Amino acid sequence: QKLHVTTCRLGMAPRRIVHCADGHMFAVGCIESGIKQVGMGGGEMNMGNCIRFLDDVTFDDIHRIDLEPCEMVLSMIYATMMIQKSTGDNEDSEASAEYKSVLVVGTAYVLHDEDEPTKGRVMVLSCDDNSDPNKRTIHSVTEMQVRGGVYSMCQFHDGRILITVNSKTQMCELVEDGTGAYKLSTIGVGHHGHILSLFVSSRASRARPTLPQSSDNMSSEASDAKESTEQDTKEQLAIVG
Repeated sequence: QKLHVTTCRLGMAPRRIVHCADGHMFAVGCIESGIKQVGMGGGEMNMGNCIRFLDDVTFDDIHRIDLEPCEMVLSMIYATMMIQKSTGDNEDSEASAEYKSVLVVGTAYVLHDEDEPTKGRVMVLSCDDNSDPNKRTIHSVTEMQVRGGVYSMCQFHDGRILITVNSKTQMCELVEDGTGAYKLSTIGVGHHGHILSLFVSSRASRARPTLPQSSDNMSSEASDAKESTEQDTKEQLAIVG
């Protein structure tokens, strides 16, 4: 096999990149490079910090989301989140939930008079699935303001995500309020104990299957035990650095 390398000139400095499989595109978090670009009116324009969406085959620009002044992308993941729906009957939580693939972007406001950021946000974005590449659109699902920079994120147990905000690690879930609007909220008190939490990752902890000692039906029972263990995740661990 031969590796084919293609260079895509962005005109900006890429900081984070994620492949959005459902939308067949790349999301690229870019920071301002000082290069002037030609605007739609023919004049020069400053691109600024932004999130650009490129086709994963042609690398053509599909969409761009401009960030606020002094805001910079620190982390970005493409995750499958469970959306909890607010209903009157809570007997069966699984029946009132659905899963959705979303792009989650963590940012920070970088100010010259601050050693560490004191303000940031978590943006949840969704790409409309359309067979026509020219009609793909990206829209905002929700966002959450945080007190610090969102340095890292990862997928976690049961459709939730972990985020690190300065020295704190928190778990977040996506909830629908019953009117069609979504809200990203934190769960629990979080974890402290680091000067800065720059990296977070999750690992599933699985128990080893206990294989039967009897020779009768040993192969079939061992296969069933292995399959049951692989499907049943008892515990999920988070690694924070």
